[in-house]
This record gives sequence, structure tokens and C-alpha cells, in this order.
Amino acid sequence: MPEIGEQKSVNFEWDDKDVLPAVLSQDTEFVFQRMTDETLRAAQPTNGERVLDVGCGRGIDSVSLAQKGGVLFGCEPSRVMLRKAKEWIRSGGEKVYLVRCVAEGLPFVNEAFNRVVCKGAIDHFWNADQAVFEMRRVTSKRGKVIVS
Repeated sequence: MPEIGEQKSVNFEWDDKDVLPAVLSQDTEFVFQRMTDETLRAAQPTNGERVLDVGCGRGIDSVSLAQKGGVLFGCEPSRVMLRKAKEWIRSGGEKVYLVRCVAEGLPFVNEAFNRVVCKGAIDHFWNADQAVFEMRRVTSKRGKVIVS
């Protein structure tokens, strides 16, 4: 595992198109849906709370949380995934602010968010410990960090 501050390569063109097979087993679908339901339940904002979706990918969870009344920020290093997120957000009609960055160096001030959520992305970070440190840093003292 890399040390904090050590430079590693980040794939800024990463695409999720080959991550999941075209057809999922019922068991896999159940696990993915359960993970989504539980993550969104734990991250559910009250009206106007600021929420950061770290490794937001296509922005699907960001839109869901914005529909529940949160002020949503999605961060993602991949240009490809940010483009997909913009398309999804546009189709959902919700306001989500997208930021291109890596989880190990979040460009936000301390305690900027009421909730920070990271679903299905932590295994893509080059330094998960540093990413968790950053997520905690940008979460308010009474806030929550939800990682699944």
C-alpha cells in the first residue's frame, strides 16, 4: 500500500462499461440492491444538508440523494465517468455539483459536509487509508461518513 503523499498513477479515463456483466445472477442483483438501499438510507439528508458522493461514477446515487432534499456534490477523477454523470444528472432534473478530483486529496475545507458517502468505489482508490482520512476531514463533527 502506498504511503501518504506518495504519488501513484490515477486513470483519468477510467470507464465502468466492462465492470459488470450484461446479465447478473439473482443473488448478485440482490446484494447490489441491498447495498444501495442501505447506503442511501444511512446517507439520507434532511432538507438542505450538504452531501458529498466520493467516487460518484455515473451520479446515480447523487441524483437519488438530491431528490431527498440534499445539496449534492459528486467527486470523480475520471473524465469519462464525469461525462456519464452529467448525462444522468441532466436526465434526472436534479442539481448536483460535480468536481473532478481524487479521493485522497479532496478539494474541500474541513467539515464542509453533513454526510459523505462512498459506495462501491473504495477498492479503486490508490490509498484507501488516505481517502478515508479525507472523507472524515470534510465531514462535520455531527456528520456521518458512509462507506460500502
